[in-house]
Amino acid sequence: MRSIRCGARVARSFLSALALASLLMGLAATSGVARAGDPPVGTPSRISGYVTHVRDGDTIEVARVPVRFSGISAPELSEPYGQQSKNAMRGLVAGQRVICDLTGRKTYDRWVGNCFLADGTDLSVAVVALGLARDCPRYSGGLYEPFETERSKRLPFPGYCKPK
Repeated sequence: MRSIRCGARVARSFLSALALASLLMGLAATSGVARAGDPPVGTPSRISGYVTHVRDGDTIEVARVPVRFSGISAPELSEPYGQQSKNAMRGLVAGQRVICDLTGRKTYDRWVGNCFLADGTDLSVAVVALGLARDCPRYSGGLYEPFETERSKRLPFPGYCKPK
């Protein structure tokens, strides 16, 4: 009889500990504890670090935080110049520390922002000036248009870039 009571007491203690652990994990998940792919707490924010991955010509990952450049559109990897755009971005950021000012918006899994090399080079301007991305006036207000080349003007112009 005594061992049954002891077993029940242990089971209740275990369930209580499990419930407490579950509660604490839930609180941590919603209380600003950083998870993979999250920028620092508070938006808009600034992140800096080394590029851990180049997705394409207008999306990089900085310290594993995906950042989509605001105001430009690079071709998709399957489109003409898509691979070249990605490779050019890789060349620009290889071994470089970058600083990204995030807008606080998100598109799909990516934070939107403007990224710069430590020397102040605007990565959006650089990829547009190489003819491997276009100005997206709906989001840039025409900021990158002066840097477009003849080649960049021939790249696909996504519908989402057209001003409303």
